[in-house]
Amino acid sequence: MKRLALVSSLAVALLAPAVARAEVSVQVNGQGQVTRVVVVAKGSRIWRQVRGHVPAAQILNPLGDTYGDLAPVIAIHPKTGHPWAVWPQNDGNRKRLVISSWNGTGWTDPVRIARSDLMGYDQTEPRLLFDASGVPYVFFTEGANDRRILFVTQVRGIWSPPLRLSATDVDSRTPLAVLVGDDIQLSFQTSAGTVTRMLPTTFLEISATNLMDSPIPPGYLPVPPPPGGNPSDEPTDTHVFRR
Repeated sequence: MKRLALVSSLAVALLAPAVARAEVSVQVNGQGQVTRVVVVAKGSRIWRQVRGHVPAAQILNPLGDTYGDLAPVIAIHPKTGHPWAVWPQNDGNRKRLVISSWNGTGWTDPVRIARSDLMGYDQTEPRLLFDASGVPYVFFTEGANDRRILFVTQVRGIWSPPLRLSATDVDSRTPLAVLVGDDIQLSFQTSAGTVTRMLPTTFLEISATNLMDSPIPPGYLPVPPPPGGNPSDEPTDTHVFRR
């Protein structure tokens, strides 16, 4: 049975993005402005076009199922009102995060946003959100032996190196992120239970900027210390809810 989900801009902007199912497309008005993001689920498909009448330019990654791409997450940019989508793209049986956005006439070509580490582990389970000024924040799982939670953002239009946010040697996965004022509430799963961190956006931006010229490979970066000089910019201590 086919299910049709119409996702409003407000809902996507304010809630932690849900994993989308096929097809992913937009509905636009005569000026090219997005009026709705449409997600149609049909069977086990993730990407393939379901509704034949939709113009090809409005459909995101229709060959994704053929290529082996995983499901995307979608968020609405607060300044442009255009949707952005992040997903694990299959590249030689390795998953690499890519991003695409609606530019008014079509979806942009997917580009990679997270440099892989030396071992080339899979990058999966992305979460995308924006702050009020339109800065993107992407959290994801890297499939190392100790799975880890990494973070990237844009600094002066360039995607930052991945920053590790989970503890070393603690298997961590399935991040969820929600904007709470000027903070981001990040939670993820570990063998000990759910870990939650309150991370000021300023802390994340400063940490990402400091990594721009770092020679250390992604995934090997330690959990960052808080920036000095302003206690309000420090992340709240992690707490664990035991199973």
